[in-house]
Amino acid sequence: MIRQGDWLLTPERAAVHVPSATAVIADLHLGYEEVRIRGGEALPIESVEQRLIALCALAARYAIQRLVIAGDLVERARGGGERVEDLSRCLRFAGIPWVGLVPGNHDRHLDVGGLCSLLPDGFDVGGYRVLHGDGTLPRVPVLHGHIHPCLRWGEVTAP
Repeated sequence: MIRQGDWLLTPERAAVHVPSATAVIADLHLGYEEVRIRGGEALPIESVEQRLIALCALAARYAIQRLVIAGDLVERARGGGERVEDLSRCLRFAGIPWVGLVPGNHDRHLDVGGLCSLLPDGFDVGGYRVLHGDGTLPRVPVLHGHIHPCLRWGEVTAP
């Protein structure tokens, strides 16, 4: 865990604004395994519940009162509504209020079915604007996901 002012960066890949008990997570890419398997790759399938065990632990450890997802909730928007329902059910079970989704590039046209608010202009918390990070960033302090670890060598980029 790393503390930076009022923010904690946790091993569960969350930024927690301590005074408001708000957790910000990004790039869950729910359904990733299913999409890759359909494409011919051999990957184990992890359920939404398994992927959210860390989030539930985070909520308990830091008394999280609300959650904002900073984009790329799903791997593919088409058919992603089922993943949104799964996540919503898990969050209700864990007692974590879901403030909303700042849509990312993978969430374009995702139907959230009224299960959360869509926050296309971002969400302000702790002096930061929460965005996904795939577009032009404003000239204000920003908290975002989207940048994935990768190797760049000349013209080659690999995850």
